[in-house]
Amino acid sequence: MRKSCRFRVLFFVLMILVLTAVQVLAEKAPGHYLDAERYTLANGLTVIVKNKPSGGQVLVNMWIRTGSYYEEDQYSGIAHFLEHMVINRGTENIAPGDLPRAVDRIGGEQNGSTRYDTTNYYIQGGSGDLGEMLELIAEMCFRPTFAQDQIDEERPVIEEEILRGQDNAGQQLFDATMAEIFKGTNYSRSIGGTNETVGNCDSQAFRDFHGWYYLPNNMILILTGDVHSAEVMPLVKEVFGDFAAGEVPAAP
Repeated sequence: MRKSCRFRVLFFVLMILVLTAVQVLAEKAPGHYLDAERYTLANGLTVIVKNKPSGGQVLVNMWIRTGSYYEEDQYSGIAHFLEHMVINRGTENIAPGDLPRAVDRIGGEQNGSTRYDTTNYYIQGGSGDLGEMLELIAEMCFRPTFAQDQIDEERPVIEEEILRGQDNAGQQLFDATMAEIFKGTNYSRSIGGTNETVGNCDSQAFRDFHGWYYLPNNMILILTGDVHSAEVMPLVKEVFGDFAAGEVPAAP
């Protein structure tokens, strides 16, 4: 009886998630994406440009086709941990902690997110600063350094997020639902990983994961707002065109 009740609860939660996703897609699709322009650079980077009057604002949004589903078991959580490293812990040309300040200087905002199948980084700011925003996104996605001391300093932040998730009833319900429905697959794992698995993530593990998936032919760059493709595409090619494509591993 208890097992049957648990199944009904899980099914109800799943249906809410599905219906919510369908509703969002139905609301967004007609007016937001059908008239966007799509390009592909020689290195495989997909670029989507959507002009939408936005008071001089532009959103630069980079999506990578990787997330927690693509992780090896012993490094569960590395995709989310890597997102933190990219934003907070420095690149070849940006010192640790300087990225948020660079975005603040142009009056913009930035963040990232990690899901099962995707990782996302965005910067929003004025259209006059589009060139700098593109350079910052390129720096984040293609030139992180993964210094071991910076990894060790960021790890407690990740562990704190894991702890907060364990204290959050909604997060626990979601994780339990995914674990039950997708038992035996990588979707059954928590996106953030565990203290043990994030403790396994060293500099080499980050370099490997980044090298496998952070490739231009595994990315989609979306520009929305006060942008016109004739003006922005030459800039996009200049900033991103020299990054080399590579062979993306097959999904687990």
